[in-house]
Amino acid sequence: VLKSIGEQLGLDGLVAYHLTFIGVSESVRGFVHHDTKGTGGSVYNVIIPLLLEEDVDPELILVDDKYEKKGGFKYSVGVASMMGDDAMHGTLECDYLNIRSKHFEDGKLGG
Repeated sequence: VLKSIGEQLGLDGLVAYHLTFIGVSESVRGFVHHDTKGTGGSVYNVIIPLLLEEDVDPELILVDDKYEKKGGFKYSVGVASMMGDDAMHGTLECDYLNIRSKHFEDGKLGG
């Protein structure tokens, strides 16, 4: 995967300089931000989902501040998202605690 990304971007090499694991159970208000700015396209944020809740709305919000539009991106296991400079994004509002509680009550979770 990394080799093909580098080839598509015309890069001689790639370096992973920051690896983070994120878990979200509840987000009352999404936090829109950008991770990189002004790098000339040399730094990218790659999100690789490991575990996901089923039957939920998109987890990632993307914002185009130039045209004042926003949209959601639905994560899929085995599919990465990649964002470059000034990509405004964040976690959408969610409450997976209530989803898990309901699944437990319905006998869909555990044992």
